[in-house]
Amino acid sequence: MKYFKFISLILLPILVGCSNEDDPLKGMDWDVVPAQVTIEVKDADGNLLFSDAYHGTLDCDNLSATISYIYDGKTLPMYDCRPKYSVNGKSPKSRYFMPTFYGVYVDYYSVEYPQIRFGEFDGVESHNETFAINWPDGTQSKIEFTSEARNPTGSMRIRVDGGEWVNSTSIVIVK
Repeated sequence: MKYFKFISLILLPILVGCSNEDDPLKGMDWDVVPAQVTIEVKDADGNLLFSDAYHGTLDCDNLSATISYIYDGKTLPMYDCRPKYSVNGKSPKSRYFMPTFYGVYVDYYSVEYPQIRFGEFDGVESHNETFAINWPDGTQSKIEFTSEARNPTGSMRIRVDGGEWVNSTSIVIVK
């Protein structure tokens, strides 16, 4: 019994000791929130794009047909996102959240009102992305964002049209 106590005192620090690896999380399977930018569009009075009081230049009923975006050298139409929670009536077997890149899209289901978003990017990777939204009134908004791997929402920085960097996952554009 005396030897068992002695051996366990020696083994305990070895089993719970620190590692010399640079990245202790390397090789672990993580579910990380995807990186995406939320874009709120308001009128000059501060009304949100999807509110009943909105009277801006956008056709709220036809957003996906009137707004395009430029990303990676290509001009694409805005995607009208209707999330699918199952594939052929069956839920996915994995717990891993597989991010799906939609580009610029309208998200109808995330909060109480629809939002325009850009993404989704894999949150396990770092990102430095630039895209531009072509508005129906002929103007354009250039949006840049950066995010760090494994912490996309906490590390995201955004700027619009070369302005100041802001630590946020969302921006407001007045139309």
